[in-house]
Amino acid sequence: MKRLTRHRKVIKEIIYKYRDHPTAEEIYLRARMEIPSINLSTVYRNLKEMVASGDLIEFQVDGENKYRYDIAEEHYHFYCEVCGKIYDIPASKVKLSFDFEHHVKDTRIMFRGICSECAAQMEVEDESL
Repeated sequence: MKRLTRHRKVIKEIIYKYRDHPTAEEIYLRARMEIPSINLSTVYRNLKEMVASGDLIEFQVDGENKYRYDIAEEHYHFYCEVCGKIYDIPASKVKLSFDFEHHVKDTRIMFRGICSECAAQMEVEDESL
């Protein structure tokens, strides 16, 4: 296990604090507020190591060519196709059943649609017409 360096600690705190599934570039910009001398390659290296050790997960949203980072706990994601926000969905809210003999080690499920905030805004706009 790698020791918790100041860089790694700040990166992890950013991901835990904001919970907005940031990209490496977004993490870098936030980390610079605490460690002005940090560079983007340091952020990428630490993210890669934290994903490899199981501390973080890395995923992509269809259509994006960048990775996003999140804490490594069992949950799923919902991507709003209107506002672009990514929401966490607790695993307890989703019932999955498997009818096969394979041994599942990991799941990466991304639900897509319209979030409740955007749906409510769309209803308000429809009513005003």
